[in-house]
Amino acid sequence: MANSGRSATSKIGKGSAGKVFEPGRRTPAGGAHHPPTEYASAGQSTPRPAQARSREHRDVRRDQILGEAIRLAGERGYYGLTLQEVAQRCGVTNAGLLYYFGSKDQLLLDMLQEFERRETAAMTPLVALATREARNSELAVDALLDVLRTMVARVGAQPEMAQLYTVLQAETLNPDHPGHASFRAREAATLNLFATLVSTYVDDPQSTARQLLALMDGLKQQWVREDSAFDLVVEWDRAIATVLPGLARACAGRNIEPPSA
Repeated sequence: MANSGRSATSKIGKGSAGKVFEPGRRTPAGGAHHPPTEYASAGQSTPRPAQARSREHRDVRRDQILGEAIRLAGERGYYGLTLQEVAQRCGVTNAGLLYYFGSKDQLLLDMLQEFERRETAAMTPLVALATREARNSELAVDALLDVLRTMVARVGAQPEMAQLYTVLQAETLNPDHPGHASFRAREAATLNLFATLVSTYVDDPQSTARQLLALMDGLKQQWVREDSAFDLVVEWDRAIATVLPGLARACAGRNIEPPSA
């Protein structure tokens, strides 16, 4: 049954001049068309322009290609990755894939950028809290441990990204690798962050930062190689009290047993 005499607006066609019109609605002389007033009514919106729909389709297709590339690069590394296989798995031509990424190097850089985007979105609020809390307070210790623990927990939540990162971490030791600069910059930024966060609790923040990063990367590599055979977060919780003995009391408060001397 019609609603208060309003005509349905779900079926929309196009006139010979390409103008949008509704079936049954007369177009004024001169070809000018006035949008129906129903679109301005509460609870209704104008149809999405074709340009917006096209942009949404491009974004979906780009994300599909990126996801498939992440899976393949995690299995085979950058050097074993081929654009042809990525294109085939996504149902596009090689030219279609290059429309979105331009080159294999650009595809890799966009994969790394996607990794950074995810991590930044998740970690920025926690890092801000940890750096904002008063030094030497129990709240500050808790915030510091939350940052480190969350970084490890996110590895387990994103196994494909963890595998990609682990494989590329070894490959990018080669200075000629297109991801070499990106990995060096990320490592430097992570070390700087760790040193800042632990500076109040240790005598040598730079050394402690390197130990934390080595522990985190080493556990991650074992976890990936052993196909998630152990609880990554539990192992991290046990190990953190060794690297940061000054936080043993806070670790105990989290039901983490510090190692005996």
